[in-house]
Amino acid sequence: MKNFLIVAFAAQITIASAITIQVDNSNGFDTNLVVDESGVLLTNTGSIVKIGHFGSLTDVDIQNLANGSPNNLVSSFTQVGSDISFSSTVSGFFSGSTLASLQPTETDELAAGKGLYLFIGNSTDLSSADEFLVFRYEDDFVATPSEGPATANLINGRGTLLIGGFNNYAFDNDSNGTTADVGAFNLVAIPEPSSSALLGLSGLALIMRRRR
Repeated sequence: MKNFLIVAFAAQITIASAITIQVDNSNGFDTNLVVDESGVLLTNTGSIVKIGHFGSLTDVDIQNLANGSPNNLVSSFTQVGSDISFSSTVSGFFSGSTLASLQPTETDELAAGKGLYLFIGNSTDLSSADEFLVFRYEDDFVATPSEGPATANLINGRGTLLIGGFNNYAFDNDSNGTTADVGAFNLVAIPEPSSSALLGLSGLALIMRRRR
């Protein structure tokens, strides 16, 4: 009986050490909808939201990665918890919760003390995406459950947008059917280096042709 109680107590400690983080793009009333680069609202079938960290990289380092290759950007990111999906009923909106186990020896221990980033791609697999948004949330990952963070919101003023665009503050609680949904945040395309090189060569050829 004593051994059983010890095991049960240890299990309770393990469960209590995990932090539940609410991830969404709403502050409870207003919603900052997300669109792709062409302005189409993201849906649950062709996009994904993840939270995590970029190790020791600074915000400038992360932005520089976006100037290189999407593969470098994706591979430098370490996910914490599970994926968050966009809503199946309200396009451009996402909401969900995930568990972060940040105590020593736990799954996400390396995230403790590091910046918390929201990473969105236009594919259900970031490695297959070619448009991205990276938002550094105002809070860092903290190992102590009582200290949070309890939320990770994609809301203007709650962090720093590193990759992507912010069009305008979008008021949209979907209560007015006559008002069109307006995207607040948009993803941006990050082409492969080979594609960028081809575009550069095409532009150079056009310039040379005009000079002739």
